[in-house]
Amino acid sequence: MIVEGKAWGSTPPPKRGWVLFRWLVVGLLLAIPLVLGGLALKDHFDQTKAMPALEADWKAVRQALTDRLHQAGPIEVGQVWATHGRQLCGVVNGKGSFGGKTGMVRFYAVDRQPVLKFEAGVTGFEEAFEPCMKDHWLVVKEGSQETGFCATKEGDKVCNRIRF
Repeated sequence: MIVEGKAWGSTPPPKRGWVLFRWLVVGLLLAIPLVLGGLALKDHFDQTKAMPALEADWKAVRQALTDRLHQAGPIEVGQVWATHGRQLCGVVNGKGSFGGKTGMVRFYAVDRQPVLKFEAGVTGFEEAFEPCMKDHWLVVKEGSQETGFCATKEGDKVCNRIRF
């Protein structure tokens, strides 16, 4: 059946502007994953390139922590990570170094020298440690980020006995 010169059920061809718009949308949808993939590859390349220097920095910071904490055995360290600004951050067991059983405490490094929470003062430390909390770019040493006594190996034995 023909109504006013049109075949029944046929649709008019799309306007040229809509065809261009559809191709543009498809192109953008294809380009976004490619761009994100490229950024991920660049970040991986940057991490691979930075790791040897960060490991050397960590070795120096670990030695400085050992010297500063004066513990009988080797120091217990949780996770250590680097920010995009190449600042090392992490947690270390303070044991009795600050009086009492302090457990795992946070630190960050400035020029390969560790700054610990109990040495820097709580307010100043929290402000300086904020970039560490917001930017976990590269893990230099695997471990836990938990703080306190229960996060230590000794505390794990005691704290896990308590069931709620």
